[in-house]
Amino acid sequence: MISLGNALSSVKDDEKWIKKIAIGGLISILALLGYCLSDSHSMSIGLRVVWFILYLISGAFISGFIITTAQNQINNDSNTWAEWSEPKLFFKGIKYILSYFVYIFTITIIFMLIGTILTLAVSLVLGLIYYLINLALNLNPQFVSTLAFIIFTILMIFVGLYLMQFLNAALISYYKNHKFHDIMALKKHFKMISENQHTAWTLVGKEILYGLLFLLIYIVLSITVIGVIAIPFVYFTSFIVITNLYAQYAKEIEIGKYID
Repeated sequence: MISLGNALSSVKDDEKWIKKIAIGGLISILALLGYCLSDSHSMSIGLRVVWFILYLISGAFISGFIITTAQNQINNDSNTWAEWSEPKLFFKGIKYILSYFVYIFTITIIFMLIGTILTLAVSLVLGLIYYLINLALNLNPQFVSTLAFIIFTILMIFVGLYLMQFLNAALISYYKNHKFHDIMALKKHFKMISENQHTAWTLVGKEILYGLLFLLIYIVLSITVIGVIAIPFVYFTSFIVITNLYAQYAKEIEIGKYID
């Protein structure tokens, strides 16, 4: 069973967790500085490019560390993290980032098409219902427009929640072996989701709860100077927690049945 409490407590399962969070937090600060300063119009283009490159390098190292940690936890019984000294973290991170963006582009196009079809279908149905009922009741057009907006919003939320399920399936598929074709295996992801609906929805619920929890933590931390300093370290740790949630999900559904 997927447990947010276990994911939070798993942070201490690595013997060097404090050291690794410290390093991850410092790299996160570099990434944040790189992102902010690369967008600063007060600097020359050359300096902005340098800061942007620093942002990419920092982000790649963090991504490499996170996906290696995920692979360790999915394929083993322990919650041990990766080591910052491991070779090829940077290149693993770059490969993951590129794979992720290709996947996001593909799945966004697919769900946009689905959303468009649903919108047209709802519009046609509501239009027909409005026409038929209006003949007898002479409904207010404003009422029909409001009803259409509510139904459309509900449909988009539903589509968004299913998109989260596909994204989760794609991520754990990639995390298992770090192979590009696994993150793009949409047919396997669909099978994974359809055969494990309760677990898939449970993970989505835990993610939403987790997001609200850390949003609250960030708000509290932003009140004081010490809290603001701690944010990059908490930010990095949040990735470790969500990684453990993914690992729990992968083990719960026995990911090996879908991804070799």
